[in-house]
Amino acid sequence: SIEKGRFVFSDLSLVTPYEKTVFAVEFTLNNFSTRKDVASPYSFNASLGEDTTFTWEGDLSINPLHSRGRFVLAGIKPRDLWKYILDLVHFEVATGTVNVAGQYQVGIEEKNFQAQLIGGEIQLNDFNLIEKGTDNQIARLPLLSVQGIDADLAKKQVVGSCVTSKDAHVNGWLDPDGTFGIEKVFSLDALKAKYKTKLKTTDESGPPSQPWQLTVKEVMVENYGLNFEDRTTATPKRINLDSIRVDLKNLSNQRDSKAKINA
Repeated sequence: SIEKGRFVFSDLSLVTPYEKTVFAVEFTLNNFSTRKDVASPYSFNASLGEDTTFTWEGDLSINPLHSRGRFVLAGIKPRDLWKYILDLVHFEVATGTVNVAGQYQVGIEEKNFQAQLIGGEIQLNDFNLIEKGTDNQIARLPLLSVQGIDADLAKKQVVGSCVTSKDAHVNGWLDPDGTFGIEKVFSLDALKAKYKTKLKTTDESGPPSQPWQLTVKEVMVENYGLNFEDRTTATPKRINLDSIRVDLKNLSNQRDSKAKINA
């Protein structure tokens, strides 16, 4: 049993130093054993800041290595994550919260690592993205919900039951030099330069690896708005699209798959 634990992460290599504290860590593990096929129940609770909590519970077996349970991350603030890279990007996350939940199974079977996510859920609320150092809004997303996420590491498959979003507004523009403003805002060159890694060379003589298969059974977008401004002319030209509605069914990257669209 661990009570009132504290974990502090600091990165002083950044222009703006970053620090994150995980406080009030509570962890319990009962009847732990190395005997075969003995599962030990556990629970984990922690606060990642104001109104942000992480709960995780299930059971754990060491012989063989296997665990299953459920986790809930509630009230995650994307702005806190943005602060870690704020000196390396040209956008700013002004507001927003994310909730993540799901059941999982992980373990070692026949010397292979297996992992599954069952019934995963992601919900993004009140997300507002602006150009850093300005009041220019890039995107406002009141709601984005992803339900019924099933993922299998061994099969390399991800299936989502339903993605819904509504009342979003997106702004784009073409700068006087003919480049898209979004391209500049989302340039990750500085981020890549700081965290670049050397990729290990692999033996490509063997069979090609199986690509991941992604499928979403239904995507529903309602009441979207899009504004685009062409600033290459003396008098900027504007295009506004409102009340955008899109309904997609059976969207997949599998070969020869066909999705139905109603827009």
